[in-house]
Amino acid sequence: MKLDRQSPEALAAKPHPGPKPRRSDEPVKRLEGLLLEGAKAQGWHNDFGSAQRVAEMIRRHFGVAYHVEHVRTIIRQRLPWSRQQPQKRAKRRNAATIAH
Repeated sequence: MKLDRQSPEALAAKPHPGPKPRRSDEPVKRLEGLLLEGAKAQGWHNDFGSAQRVAEMIRRHFGVAYHVEHVRTIIRQRLPWSRQQPQKRAKRRNAATIAH
């Protein structure tokens, strides 16, 4: 092929950036605000946040149903938040005894 002899860099792989997000930044900012309010403010009995709850919150507030794995992608890429895991503590922990 003539092109590979004239310009080898023209044959180099060029990564595709992927499709543009369908949602604008405004709903994503609204979603972040809702998440920062906490799960209790959204009607759950504790402040534990999960992708399942975020998917339900998106459905309630925006009228769009997303698969849980897609919600995780939105949280990581569009917000960009990281996955958090709760710290494990003993249920019968005595803070006064630990402090001394």
